[in-house]
Amino acid sequence: MAHHIVSTRLGTVHVLGKTNDPQVPTGVLSTRWDGRAWQPTPAPGVDEVNAAGVDGSGNVWVAGWAPQGSSHTLLSRWDGHAWTDEELPVDLTSTSAGSTVFDVEGVPGTRTVPAAGNAECESVTSVCGVLAVRGAD
Repeated sequence: MAHHIVSTRLGTVHVLGKTNDPQVPTGVLSTRWDGRAWQPTPAPGVDEVNAAGVDGSGNVWVAGWAPQGSSHTLLSRWDGHAWTDEELPVDLTSTSAGSTVFDVEGVPGTRTVPAAGNAECESVTSVCGVLAVRGAD
């Protein structure tokens, strides 16, 4: 089942999703269209993809929960060959019980990628907004 579809300025399309198929160890599926054919890609380092976007350099970014049982979102970046995982800033993860990123979007002309969501924190509503930025110079 496809959950997220993103296209890059390089003309590729990435499809990410999760399956209940027991033959797929992590359940996360990742593939891309290169303009000629669908090519399977390794799955990102998340247990489930919650958001996906592309930065100005054409790198695909996803956000999802870490498979090791962490209650915080993990960001993962596809550079055309492999996924690189990045945790949210420690000042967020050390002061909240959990987090979810709902959107990842690139800033045109840059490698900057803001990710937005929420975190469990001490407040009237117990939920605070999260804005994490990657790739800003």
